[in-house]
Amino acid sequence: MKQTVDARFLVIFALVGFVLSCGRDKTPLAPAQGPVVCPQQHIPWPSIADSPWPMMWADPQCTAWGRYPGPRIGRVAWSFSEEGLYAEDVNVAVGEDGTLCLAAPIVNAREGSRPHLFVLGPDGSLRAKIPFSRPGQCNSSAALLAGGRVLVVDLGG
Repeated sequence: MKQTVDARFLVIFALVGFVLSCGRDKTPLAPAQGPVVCPQQHIPWPSIADSPWPMMWADPQCTAWGRYPGPRIGRVAWSFSEEGLYAEDVNVAVGEDGTLCLAAPIVNAREGSRPHLFVLGPDGSLRAKIPFSRPGQCNSSAALLAGGRVLVVDLGG
């Protein structure tokens, strides 16, 4: 009998609390006026190249915001193709002169999957193709350092 009374009391208490918590004001909340703007601040990093997109996510803060306006009209200026290149999820670093650096695997029957660092000119021409020391997955991205150096860290070893 005591458990039944306790259960009834809890149900009644919950219903009363629910009814009292529902406000009588039916005026909906107005949406915020205008877009929320968070100004981007450029933080200089002496060790990172001063280029439009020197590393994955653009900068050490991972803002993915470029400092330069993009194109007004999108069109393909050039394309790059390499036999066996698997570039589904590739991060690109852009140098001061428009050079692109990317790390991506080349998959073929003889070697399996071997990551390579590709350096492409602003016109899409292949400037360098450097294989990683060990085959395997490519879990890396390139970062352009001051002085024209390229840093590639591979999570696969």
